[in-house]
Amino acid sequence: MGHGRARARGRGRREVGAAARRAAQHRPADRRRHYRAAIGVTAPRKSSIENRPSPVPSTLGHTIAGLAVAELFQYREGRVRRQAVLMANVADLDMLPGLLTRRPPDATHGRVSHSFGAAIIAGAGAGLSAKARGRRFGPRFLQAVAAYGSHVALDYLGKEPEDGLPIWWPLSDRSHASEHRWFETIISYSKERGFWLGLFNRSNVGALAREVAVTVPAYLAARLVGGRVREE
Repeated sequence: MGHGRARARGRGRREVGAAARRAAQHRPADRRRHYRAAIGVTAPRKSSIENRPSPVPSTLGHTIAGLAVAELFQYREGRVRRQAVLMANVADLDMLPGLLTRRPPDATHGRVSHSFGAAIIAGAGAGLSAKARGRRFGPRFLQAVAAYGSHVALDYLGKEPEDGLPIWWPLSDRSHASEHRWFETIISYSKERGFWLGLFNRSNVGALAREVAVTVPAYLAARLVGGRVREE
């Protein structure tokens, strides 16, 4: 019986070795599948939810926040809604590399563009642009920093501890996240319908409703405060 077990172990080692040699002839991704299949291990099935980013606001929530900032600063610079909305959403341009390379957009999301340091840089650019057109630097700088900063603040409230934001960059690269989840995750069932069509699902309706419940009261409060300041 002992000799039989030894022969079985030897045969098992030879089979594994043969599987490894066959796997070496394939691409890295195929090697793992080939090897696992040869030794009787099957890879788990992928979920239809291929892109499950952190529970941060969508463009809708950030746009409402940008409009709230515009209401606060409108009495100084006139109608600045478009710039405020742009500044409130521009941080998410860091998702473009993921989209252009067919990776999940969240793969490149939440880097240094999501920091108050980036907000100051963007504000300086907006202020210099205003000054070049003969307007004052300060009001446009403050409005742009506030709008951009609203994006950082909202994402901070949604990020999970293991996936925080470097909000104090460049002073610190440490990631930070709120202890409470203010928002729900926007999910894309990308395997079934592609990324964009995969966004249209019942789960996201509830997530958007929660965004509205959080950001619309802030917008109404900003409009009230801005209106009173203009009256004075």
